[in-house]
Amino acid sequence: MARLEEKIEALLKDPDQTLAEIFVVVEQHLGFVPSILKGMAERPDILIPSVLTAYFLLGEPKALDRKTAELIAFACAVSVRGDACTKVHLREAKKAGASQQEIFEAVMIASMMAQTAVQASALRVCETAGE
Repeated sequence: MARLEEKIEALLKDPDQTLAEIFVVVEQHLGFVPSILKGMAERPDILIPSVLTAYFLLGEPKALDRKTAELIAFACAVSVRGDACTKVHLREAKKAGASQQEIFEAVMIASMMAQTAVQASALRVCETAGE
């Protein structure tokens, strides 16, 4: 456990330097640094683990290929109406080899899931409204 704590401490020892390095890598990969990362920069203790999670899930996925991981990220962004994330993950899915048909189906699945979530929630409220 001490080793893990040392590694975490090393990342947070000079947060400005760590964030600068992260931003360089992100900008090299995406061509820009997303505003959400800039906004989270005041809390390196939150931002650094978030970036590491994104790296391992999207940059170096284990069980999924990168195209599938990006299509999932794209579909999730679509379903929560995150325009900036939708654009980023659309571009990344295309770079990973996603076809227009795969992108279309991801949009349709995302919108179907968003629709059914709204319907289920509303119908539950309607069921209990008379109680």
